[in-house]
Amino acid sequence: MAALSSLTSVNGDPTPITYQFSPLGPDDKGTQWFEQTGPVPINGQAAARFSASLRRSIQPGGKLTGIARAEFALWVPTMETVATSDSGIAPPPTTAYTCAAREVYMLPERSTKQERKNLRVLFSGAKGATNPSIVAMIDDLQNLY
Repeated sequence: MAALSSLTSVNGDPTPITYQFSPLGPDDKGTQWFEQTGPVPINGQAAARFSASLRRSIQPGGKLTGIARAEFALWVPTMETVATSDSGIAPPPTTAYTCAAREVYMLPERSTKQERKNLRVLFSGAKGATNPSIVAMIDDLQNLY
């Protein structure tokens, strides 16, 4: 089993911002990391989250399929203050919306380590930051034709 450690990633801003994700540890849904903005996030709703899980696929009858499912997800909330206060105290911000991404890998247990590595690298390259079709879909909400 791989050791649980912090994750670091940068966003796509012109001056990239580094996100530091601290592990909360494994639970029945996988492992969760929360953005660490200090000893504790100032507002837990505002923290970006990352999750990872690895499960063995099971058929409806309860038999293992021989396929492992690795799933990764990222949630990045955007906060807003929607009201003003008559008392002069600003209300706390609330979540306006959340951008999210999910990747799922279906990995036959009979596959070799090199085959699984090839899949991961090919997938990353296919949706890579330099592919103009994929960039237009995500950044500009343009469909492919």
